[in-house]
Amino acid sequence: MSLKIVTWALALSGALLYLLCIAYGLANPAGGHMREFLTIALPGFDGRGVTVALLDTGVDRTHPYIRGRLLEGIDVLDPGAGAVARPNPSVPGRPERHATEVAGLVAGNRGPVGLHGVAPGATILPIRVAGWQPDAAGGVAVYGRTDQLLAGLEAAVDPDVNGETLDGARVALVGVAEPFAAFTDGPLARACAGALALGTLVVAPVGNDGPAGPSYGSVSGPGGAPAALTVAAVDLRPEAPAVHVLLRSGLGVLLGGEQPLGGGDVPHRELTLPVVAAEARAAVAVGLPSTTALSAYFDRRGYSRIAGAGVLLPRGVSSPEAVREARTAGARAVLVDGPLPAGSLALDEQVALPVLGLPAEAAATVREQLAAGAGVSVSLGASMLRSNPGLAEIAPFSSQGFSLDGGVKPELAASGVGLATSTPGRNENGTARYGAVSGSST
Repeated sequence: MSLKIVTWALALSGALLYLLCIAYGLANPAGGHMREFLTIALPGFDGRGVTVALLDTGVDRTHPYIRGRLLEGIDVLDPGAGAVARPNPSVPGRPERHATEVAGLVAGNRGPVGLHGVAPGATILPIRVAGWQPDAAGGVAVYGRTDQLLAGLEAAVDPDVNGETLDGARVALVGVAEPFAAFTDGPLARACAGALALGTLVVAPVGNDGPAGPSYGSVSGPGGAPAALTVAAVDLRPEAPAVHVLLRSGLGVLLGGEQPLGGGDVPHRELTLPVVAAEARAAVAVGLPSTTALSAYFDRRGYSRIAGAGVLLPRGVSSPEAVREARTAGARAVLVDGPLPAGSLALDEQVALPVLGLPAEAAATVREQLAAGAGVSVSLGASMLRSNPGLAEIAPFSSQGFSLDGGVKPELAASGVGLATSTPGRNENGTARYGAVSGSST
């Protein structure tokens, strides 16, 4: 993308693009309490007069943090439904979350302790291109298909479907990603080029598949499109939560010392738990778990297999919904296979259990010991704030590499770890929910 095109896009969006890409960092998301946050913006610009099409799940239109900033939505999955966040059809109380979180990051206003989005004057056009849909396991999961995203891009450019694009959004913010699909001449890439030609800049996440991947990297689609502005996640928090961990099997120590607290909270006194490894079918590696996930944590008599334990999730699983499922089944701590940036997991104040990322070697040893019938336990101390060792570095989960034509991606890096924002639903006392979210789409 040439400098000329980027400058032109900035003029159209009233500098909203930079505001989107220079987000704010949250200092201490552990425990769900917002202590302080840093806002970086361009003086005199708040996105006023700019419409941002948000291509994502449905949004919670009743949340006070974003109420008044939303246009009537467009629902690709269920035309005419208005892009409202839908609940899980089989598990009440589990609505689609992601769009509510991203909408708050963009245009949230009048939040607790002065919290606001990076462009509180902007208007959001919600376009639901992902949501609860049938999955291959016979349940439901939150996802979107390529054809649904393409339809969403068309709606962003021409919302009233009259063939004129003067009413199109100047910025189309894509909140979903197709893993390992950095195609430069596929349908999504062509759609991004067409949108740009008609005055709509597509801003896309680089993906959350980390540095692993083939020689060209792990960039997602439509982030590989030459006409898309692709953004990676960087950690801008000066401090991050940590906890003292002792992981043991018998008398042997598998892991000891301070470890980053990926999310949640820990007791003020030592907590020692047996460790149980979750089966691969008990959680879904991409997006949200299916309706069969929770039942897999229970035996035929209805007893939880993980109640009172620290549960090690399957490889590749670290979604907030997987953590919520484990919490619902009675787990008192969640262990993830692989490192997590401190405070990076998107947990709201309703999910008060610690989440830790184990080094891959330690996680493999835990599975080996459990498979051999040996007991494994984890002890956790009190949480604390430490200087963030990952400050100003690309987040471990953020995808890296090239597009499939060898083009350099991403073009920009933005704050994407531990960001405070709105989450759908209400607390028991009726107050709105807020939480910390992470990812290249934030």
